Amino acid sequence: MLEDPLFSVAVLEYQIATGRVRNSCMEPARLGTAMVAVALEVEGGPDAEREVEGEGFCNLLHGHRGSHYTMVRELGEGHAVWMQWRRNLARLLVMRDCEEKSANGGDICYLFLGHREPHSWDWAR
Repeated sequence: MLEDPLFSVAVLEYQIATGRVRNSCMEPARLGTAMVAVALEVEGGPDAEREVEGEGFCNLLHGHRGSHYTMVRELGEGHAVWMQWRRNLARLLVMRDCEEKSANGGDICYLFLGHREPHSWDWAR
């Protein structure tokens, strides 16, 4: 975990604002300038985000096993750039959005297609 207290506060504030603070992994991530540049080079649809945050946090359920994942950039058309990391190794992946919706149809899963954890509406409250 990173030791920068200002970064940790920013992550926590974001999670509180988005309602993910209770159950999200919270492992912080920083993208180096090279990873930010690569993420911006990936082509997206007309609704693709034009900026990339240089920091984030793992979007998976607290206590998950294996690699951490954070969404880096929405590409539109059901795809996003994600960063996968474990310890000191990281890579960028383009993955489809999870297509599942809750039983009532009111919630969508904000994770990637094929994730192992429960869908985000089951725990991101």
